[in-house]
Amino acid sequence: MFSTGNLTFIAGLILAQGVLIYSYPKRKLFWARVPAAIAVCLLLAYFFPSPKDLIYNPYYSLLRFAVLFGYTFAGAAFCFNCGTGAVFAACVGGYALQHISYHCYSMLCLIDWFPAGWWTELLICLALCVIAFLTVGRYAAKKYFYEYYSPRMVWISGITILICVGLSRFGRLSRGDTITAVCTSLYAITCCVLVLVLQYFVYNFAQVKAEKETQRRLAEEERKQYEISKTNMELLNIKCHDVKQRLESGRLADGERESLAELIGIYDETVKTGLEGLDVILNEKAVQCRRQGIKFTFLGDGACLAFMNAMDVYSLFGNALSNAVEAVEKVDDPEKKTISITIEKKGDLVLVNVVNWFSGGFRRENGLPVTTKKSEIGFHGYGMKSIRNVAQKYRGDIAITTDGGVFGLSVYLLSDKN
Repeated sequence: MFSTGNLTFIAGLILAQGVLIYSYPKRKLFWARVPAAIAVCLLLAYFFPSPKDLIYNPYYSLLRFAVLFGYTFAGAAFCFNCGTGAVFAACVGGYALQHISYHCYSMLCLIDWFPAGWWTELLICLALCVIAFLTVGRYAAKKYFYEYYSPRMVWISGITILICVGLSRFGRLSRGDTITAVCTSLYAITCCVLVLVLQYFVYNFAQVKAEKETQRRLAEEERKQYEISKTNMELLNIKCHDVKQRLESGRLADGERESLAELIGIYDETVKTGLEGLDVILNEKAVQCRRQGIKFTFLGDGACLAFMNAMDVYSLFGNALSNAVEAVEKVDDPEKKTISITIEKKGDLVLVNVVNWFSGGFRRENGLPVTTKKSEIGFHGYGMKSIRNVAQKYRGDIAITTDGGVFGLSVYLLSDKN
């Protein structure tokens, strides 16, 4: 009544699923949970009834495989700390991989001298899992698949595998010739490979393309905003200069003199870095900080960034300061409502540091901070991605620190493009 075939199947399934799910966030006591989950799955699989008179029944086979799959799905959810949808996605992919290995084994069994047995079946599964780890598994880990998977793709993949397994079970009833058996196995392998490609590559490629288009549109909006800001700053400088001349000549009433003196004080405090594009964005953000009671300081020589395109300067500092202002707004202590920027040049290396306080939790995705704004869900991280893209354009990179409630963004740039 009990069959070791269930153990072979579920052992291969656990191995295949592990290749795709190993990088997922793990629950506490993970290394104690894993052996416990595997032991329970194997135990349940061994005691799952497999009557001899039903072993070739396709309906019973589908039920058996579905139940055994459910065991591994529950075990994976017990060990990994992410949504059930992400766990299900990895388990479906693992089933596809296990099904590929099974049909490879089935075709090899058609060779007279091949040593058929549970151990050769598991060896083939292990070999394919190594290949899958080096391709799909590492790719899924690198792309944080558990955050960006498509539920629609997962369900399509699951239904495809169900149909594929069902046809394979019905195909066994015919017990046809060798050519039929090989064709059935090749069909199953092809379907399962397509499932893995669809689930792990096609959707991601489409997502990357959409993300690049979004970044292109954001860059275009930044260009328009830069032109507007530049024009406004030029007009403000002209107006303030004229008012300052009138104020110094004494051609104003006392009431006008006091209000305009305050305005001129603001004008005299404008940041002058030696680089026009940098002046535009720093003064724009300085006005915003002054209105919100945030102390803003700048130290360095903007001429160090003269090798950069003006739009790149505007994008880098605009996004960095927008993130800093958003973070500092949530800080309760007035003494910590500060933002500081420094620019240093050492040889061909230019280092830009943006430092500010922040409160609350901090979470990363793909190594970058994510937004806490509900209104921006689906667009989170684009500001920081733009900063990193600018840095990489100039053969540099970014580094982020979050020690003691202080957020530090360091941007490394190479001024020598040769």
